[in-house]
Amino acid sequence: AFDLELPGFIERALGVPGTLALLVLDLDEFKPVNDTLGHAEGDAVLAGVGRLLRQGVRKTDLPCRFGGDEFLVVLADVDESRATARAETLRAAVEAMPQPGGGLRVTATLGGTLYRPGESADDFLRRADEALNVAKRAGRNRLGWS
Repeated sequence: AFDLELPGFIERALGVPGTLALLVLDLDEFKPVNDTLGHAEGDAVLAGVGRLLRQGVRKTDLPCRFGGDEFLVVLADVDESRATARAETLRAAVEAMPQPGGGLRVTATLGGTLYRPGESADDFLRRADEALNVAKRAGRNRLGWS
């Protein structure tokens, strides 16, 4: 869905620069859930995060599972302040969701950026991913912004 829908989001944003944001959300310490509690519990965690993302964004936004324990959220018609506020809300919602048990705690680290007119979709995603990596190196369960 992300690959199919992103070009339309970018096209609509070209008329108003600085109004399209991309968030990359990666679950922290997710592998131990699968390894310790099993894949069924891991799938339940992923489904719960998916529900949180759908409930935590507007109908005009696009939440997607990108693979494994990584999700992408395209936010339309937002400025940086609104995008970072939405990212923090999503991060806090993951932190507050029911935990899988076994003493394991799943949180989320996010990276985000605003679209720059003229850049490719790959560059847009790369910058958001770089912001995610900076946040992970800074300690996880936080937002990095580019």
